[in-house]
Amino acid sequence: MDTCLNTFEHGLILKAFDLRSVSSTSVYLAMQLLFLYQTADHPALTTTTFPWPLEWHFAEGEAVQVHRSHQRCVIKAVGDTFAEVDFQKQEGTMRISLSDLLKEFHPSDFIEVMAGPFRGQSGWVDGGWNNVVHIAVVSISDNASHIRDVKVSRFF
Repeated sequence: MDTCLNTFEHGLILKAFDLRSVSSTSVYLAMQLLFLYQTADHPALTTTTFPWPLEWHFAEGEAVQVHRSHQRCVIKAVGDTFAEVDFQKQEGTMRISLSDLLKEFHPSDFIEVMAGPFRGQSGWVDGGWNNVVHIAVVSISDNASHIRDVKVSRFF
């Protein structure tokens, strides 16, 4: 019986591919898969630019935060894998990978979740920490309405 032993590094399986079988065109990455790669914390992934998941929505004029440096900036233009962002007085305008941007939310902002398991949920930002935002969602039933807390990722 032939057994296949996998080699793992930082939780990722190492695989070899023939260069002719790999293409960088039309690459789509699901948001959940991107999160799995980010949690692997492999040193090679810190310098890798991932494709922008189709679920993500960034717009010109939107306030965002650079994930690694926590610097606040405003989107000036959105490309396929990068956004031009303005850091105002700090460094001026720079190109930043879309996978390194977080939405900027503040308590009492009203938001709607556009992707993931809580897609369609909407409510007011109640707080948050790191990559998770807490939103207060009003649920209405036959007897009464109540507010529940939903935690969603800032990567959407």
